Amino acid sequence: MDLDQIKQQIAGTTTFDELEKIRIELLGRQGTINQEFQKIKNLSIDEKKSQGQKINENKIFIETAIMKQSKKVTKENKKYINNKTVFSLKKLGHLHPITITERQVNEIFRKFGFSLYDGPEIETDEYCFQRMNVPPDHPSREMQDSIYRISPSHPNLKY
Repeated sequence: MDLDQIKQQIAGTTTFDELEKIRIELLGRQGTINQEFQKIKNLSIDEKKSQGQKINENKIFIETAIMKQSKKVTKENKKYINNKTVFSLKKLGHLHPITITERQVNEIFRKFGFSLYDGPEIETDEYCFQRMNVPPDHPSREMQDSIYRISPSHPNLKY
């Protein structure tokens, strides 16, 4: 792996598409760095340490070079870049539309002075019964017991 050639290749890019193509070629799942890591498994322990360290240094070098070039491309192509778009190696993929909507709704309620608390989605036996000192033979612990029970005298109940 010739780092000078890679650095020149990265420096020669003028668009994000070219830069992303190089990033995938070098750092992607089937990229050069991962292929180098695959070769390590057949080496001895001492060789694994030295080769692994060298490959990690190369990976950091490539990531740094790509980030520097992305900043340069951003400055040169400001008219094509939306101010909210940020090129980052850390961000892969996108948020689900439901997650985006949930965050927007939460932000609206925060502006009204509400607080957001998070807890487990499913309560455990320990928190529902044991810590409440409900004995093991209590009827509320039966599997067929539900949170909402309709009594036989309920007006909407038809037999």
